[in-house]
Amino acid sequence: MKAPAVRFIDRSFSGHCGHTRTCASLVSAHSGEGGLGSNSRGNNGEAGGELMVLHRAIAENPTEAIRSRFFEAYKNDPGMRNVNVVMCFHPSAMCELFLRFQKYKDPVSGELVFKQLRLFVIATTRFEVMRYDTASWRLWVERLRQIAADSHGRNIVAANNEYDRRYVEYFTGIRNVLLLASHVTAPQENGRTVYYSPLH
Repeated sequence: MKAPAVRFIDRSFSGHCGHTRTCASLVSAHSGEGGLGSNSRGNNGEAGGELMVLHRAIAENPTEAIRSRFFEAYKNDPGMRNVNVVMCFHPSAMCELFLRFQKYKDPVSGELVFKQLRLFVIATTRFEVMRYDTASWRLWVERLRQIAADSHGRNIVAANNEYDRRYVEYFTGIRNVLLLASHVTAPQENGRTVYYSPLH
């Protein structure tokens, strides 16, 4: 059986993106208002396009206004409409940016536009990273519950270790949080067992 083709879209502003050759180069991460960057050609090739990039400093905990502008910029983007999976690891709360896409309906037909879009929220070290104040923590917990309860069964809430799996379940009430770490055990001479996880 032939494995399905998978295409990753990775336009990174990580300080290490040069090692994987995934650095975003079409836009500036520091340009625009409040850390917002714009594609120099726009969505349809015109000069001066809409918001396309969020600077990491605000993307990690964006305001509702920023989330709305991000959605407006991408809701009609051809590339975004072909995305099947958004994966959020660290901070996993960045999946908040994409929750609105799953609910967006075509104003004419009433059909879900992004019905194929799945959100994979995978906690690595504490799912509330970048949601440190009480209000943003509670809002993220509520939205994570929404993601887990998606009526179309599209989403996954998971952790890459047993501690964080139970941590998510304890603070959110979500049951059956997946454990995605593929463990390889290696007994040591002193009798201990070491677990290796390729996802972290």
